[in-house]
Amino acid sequence: EFDEQVEWRFVHEQFVEPEEVAKAYQGAAPVVIPHRFKEHYGDKNQYGTYIAKLTIPEKYINKKLAVYIPFEYGSYKLFANEYLLAMNGEVAITEGEQVPKMKPIVGQFQVKEREVYLTRQLSNFYSNRGGLGQNLRIGEAEEVLAEYTTSIIISYFVNGCVFITGLFSLLLSMLNR
Repeated sequence: EFDEQVEWRFVHEQFVEPEEVAKAYQGAAPVVIPHRFKEHYGDKNQYGTYIAKLTIPEKYINKKLAVYIPFEYGSYKLFANEYLLAMNGEVAITEGEQVPKMKPIVGQFQVKEREVYLTRQLSNFYSNRGGLGQNLRIGEAEEVLAEYTTSIIISYFVNGCVFITGLFSLLLSMLNR
């Protein structure tokens, strides 16, 4: 509901720790999503920290919120203020240290104040699409989890249909011999 208003900023080649984001946010460069490393820095092998400052509507204070992170290329850690919400692979400053992983994740948190910093430390040394490719879905936990579950069910259904079609085609080809 309020995820459309998120302005992301980027600190290139530095992993800003969650305790330091308020200060780093002021000097960080605003970015437009999708923000691909190769397009902006000439090389896909990059790392850095994306920071967003959220103003939480009053009706969400003390309620459980969730962040849906769709498939993203590269490894990342996502924090809400100083709380680790999600981790995908191992972020690193070199290819040898990074452990890539790509899967959608839902992280949940509860806010007590109106101002929240989302911090996303991201590194990419394996994919041609490194950077922040999609906006996060932020909202009430029940709604975000329902959206995530629906996307997983649709994915399983499509994969099942493809598998059954392939199996049926294989059986027909064996009968035609």
